[in-house]
Amino acid sequence: PTLPQRPTAELSDAQPAAGSIWSGRIHQQAPQGATAATIFVDEAELGTVTVLDGLVDAIGPNLAPGFHSLRIEFQDGDGRQVSQLVEPGIVALPPSAFDAPARRFQRDADASAQLDRLSPAGTAAYILDLRTGTEACTTTATSQLPAASLLKLPILEAGLSKPNQRANAYEVATIGGWSSNLAATRLIEHGLPAAMRNAAVRSWLPKMGALSSTFDGTYDPGTAGAGPSSTCNVSPVEAPQSSKKLTTAVDIGQMLAYIVRGGTTKPTPAGMRILAALLASERFGDNRGIGLDAVDAGTLAAIKNGWYLDGQLFHTAAVLFLADGPRVVVTLTTKISRLEADAFASAVFRLAAGPLLPTDPVADGQT
Repeated sequence: PTLPQRPTAELSDAQPAAGSIWSGRIHQQAPQGATAATIFVDEAELGTVTVLDGLVDAIGPNLAPGFHSLRIEFQDGDGRQVSQLVEPGIVALPPSAFDAPARRFQRDADASAQLDRLSPAGTAAYILDLRTGTEACTTTATSQLPAASLLKLPILEAGLSKPNQRANAYEVATIGGWSSNLAATRLIEHGLPAAMRNAAVRSWLPKMGALSSTFDGTYDPGTAGAGPSSTCNVSPVEAPQSSKKLTTAVDIGQMLAYIVRGGTTKPTPAGMRILAALLASERFGDNRGIGLDAVDAGTLAAIKNGWYLDGQLFHTAAVLFLADGPRVVVTLTTKISRLEADAFASAVFRLAAGPLLPTDPVADGQT
């Protein structure tokens, strides 16, 4: 069989690469002497394409949601294999992942009240259905709490906004996989003088819709981003002075929404790389997160956790890629045990997996 081929001028980067999100495009440099390439996904042969101008450039099939491996066997003019390329960890998302986003946010008052009833002191939660724009949040969702590693989200955006993004691939992968502090510091430092590093990260907070977060230190409030305004973000709480990195459940939710939507319907190239890294989060030990055991094991989830080594601070924020569209879930906990934090977050994730219904539905097309 043969695969449809694309004009090579349309793409500049190798696609897909290890640890990337499947776009349906296969665009890879061929070794010298190769005239044809046979393409396999998960060891199933898709077909053979002709190498043109030293490139393999084809359109692949839709893949089932989950993790896949790409392998390309390159052949010369006599049909002999001259080389092969293996790219593991490629993530295919459900077709609904990039449906058009809602034009405005709407509150589910009943779900918000239910969140408040199940929330112990020292916790906050936020849920957003990206397809419908329906939100649910606790009354503490705009209270500033120590951020732990959650403010590595703007670090990822700041690092990937610079030239030569592919040079930062290791740092991005290790921040997503295990929340590496060293990788976060290195990502900030790449190409920036010391005096500009914190400012570079802070500048991304308003762009990503974070109204009430502060960032200082190696690891300030801004204005709203370009997306819809959250119905939960109505009265930001003044920051306590005990931490240099503070955030709210709503802010983290808006930053995750920005990464998935990029302000429109699809992530930016940087957002795609961040999503792939968060989808590969290593779920064991301290990085197992809270509440995630309540999520169906087959659900793809882009996860960012935060915790303090002295305990009693556990955060988990995630984008769940459900069949009917992506859902953002944020759970923040302080001054409660890991067992209590997990029970609280589990209840939030179970609620998030169900339907959200706006209290005052907006007519289709209304803004």
